[in-house]
Amino acid sequence: MRRQLVLMVCGTLLSRLMAAQQVASPSSFCWRARPVEYCRATILTNAGGYLVSGPASGPGAVADWGVLINTGARTALGASVFASQSRYGFELGPAVHYRRWLGPDQSIDLALGIPLFSSEGSVAVAPYGLVKYNPVHWAGLAVRPEWRRGSYNGQPYSFVISVGAEFGWVPGSVMTVAGGVAALALLSSTSNSN
Repeated sequence: MRRQLVLMVCGTLLSRLMAAQQVASPSSFCWRARPVEYCRATILTNAGGYLVSGPASGPGAVADWGVLINTGARTALGASVFASQSRYGFELGPAVHYRRWLGPDQSIDLALGIPLFSSEGSVAVAPYGLVKYNPVHWAGLAVRPEWRRGSYNGQPYSFVISVGAEFGWVPGSVMTVAGGVAALALLSSTSNSN
């Protein structure tokens, strides 16, 4: 009788411990973007390529690193620093982010940023927006509308739209590092040839 009672108590305790481990509390910081039931904050490591419209149409690239904090069951707010390169030049500045979680991996991102540095010499270039659908936690399809002032090759421009894809998590980190190394190599080869 004692043996059966001890086995029942041990079995009950073991099953409760296993159940408690399955309902673990969310991590403080996550590398992989997920809603609040999985993590409280996510490190943003986005990088991607775009097709840029306007007088300076052509390819463009962006890297965006920051933090996204889950503020509710389906919402997150964050801030980041972005760097972009296109025929309009190199730009660097801060951005604010809003994310609406559609599921454990799917989300929609809205962001607004403004360049504080531009290789064209004008820091009043323009704000940009971001609308991005992420069907998986590590990739998304994005549209970046921008309001620009000035001209390119004598042609005035004002509204520019960029369409492309961005990658986060490990692919975004790798793309950012690879892009930085390539940019430094290009700058080094350009300065050596002068």
